[in-house]
Amino acid sequence: MNIVEIIILSLALGTDAMLVSFSYGTLLTKNRISNSLKLSFSFGLFQFLMPIAGRNIGGLFYKQLFPYSKIVVFIIFTCLGIKFIKNALANKENNIQKCISIVCLLTLSLATSIDAFGAGVTLKFVKVEYINVAAVIGIITAIMSMAGYWSASIICSRKLCNIDAKQNIEESALKSESYSDETAAQCRSGLSISRVIEIIGGIVLIYLGIKNLI
Repeated sequence: MNIVEIIILSLALGTDAMLVSFSYGTLLTKNRISNSLKLSFSFGLFQFLMPIAGRNIGGLFYKQLFPYSKIVVFIIFTCLGIKFIKNALANKENNIQKCISIVCLLTLSLATSIDAFGAGVTLKFVKVEYINVAAVIGIITAIMSMAGYWSASIICSRKLCNIDAKQNIEESALKSESYSDETAAQCRSGLSISRVIEIIGGIVLIYLGIKNLI
């Protein structure tokens, strides 16, 4: 796995954190600097730790799985990719609450880093310095989280994009008389782009799985 593939993997794994941060950007319009730093640090830290945990736990079964290492990597990456695409196309309700406490941050960080844990299992079967890979994943995730939060804060207001942003954005825009059609269009565009990014992340993971199998 070369540096380009590591960066691509990191971008794919960071999409969940970015999308959650985008949602938070539509909710938390006060203390933006503090909130964005909390989210990016928490998400980045867990995205650094979880691949290491996955790699070490996967190492316990290294001897048994090594003969099938390429198939294992292919299955894990493909399943993760399909999950990303399925979630994006399902367009499920976003039930994120207005919570930025330590408990909420830990819960969100753990939930968004489960995929990184799965990807970390594969690091035992490829020739890479797994600490360096984990560091890249963590740093890129932190940057993506920050970008997601601030992009939402810029293009979307609290009154226009409510807690159920992905599902109710058009309805909210119609009900809000104080915002222009242009603002509503910008917010819908941002949410649509976030789903496209998630699909691209899924495709990238599937590609990495297939590439390792060939």
